[in-house]
Amino acid sequence: MPANEINRSLIQYQKKARKKIATIILISLVIYAILLTLVISFLKSDTFIALMLQNFTVTVENESDQDITRIEFGVLHSDDQANVIEGDSKLVYDRPLRSGKSVRITPDVSSDGEMSVFIRYTTAQGEVHEKSVCSYAEMSPRGRATIIIENNQAVVKEKCL
Repeated sequence: MPANEINRSLIQYQKKARKKIATIILISLVIYAILLTLVISFLKSDTFIALMLQNFTVTVENESDQDITRIEFGVLHSDDQANVIEGDSKLVYDRPLRSGKSVRITPDVSSDGEMSVFIRYTTAQGEVHEKSVCSYAEMSPRGRATIIIENNQAVVKEKCL
């Protein structure tokens, strides 16, 4: 077999090999993108397993006419006589939340046993309001909640464990 034919055969073989590698890489990227989309969709869902995998996050939406000057998260639990007491676990968010803005906070609060998580916020006029953002959790809350603060009320949507 002459050298020219060997070189042509070798070049054709290399071109075919490059096409196969490019095809494999392209298919792998498509599969990776599909799997990534499925995982992200699953984690954003409200299924029990998805909520268990999430740290507890609270979105605070300030739809009132005034700024929120302080946001505090804490836990409530019962003592031996079934009295509700405030736990030591707290998170304070001291940055102002302007009217019309929102913030997502991950309060790292926990307790020994059963608890609920509350939010206490202070308006620019010094009014202090308190609302439950996770009505029941054990040890460390999981999932998410949204609190919409309006002029006369605060509405909580919770999905927590």
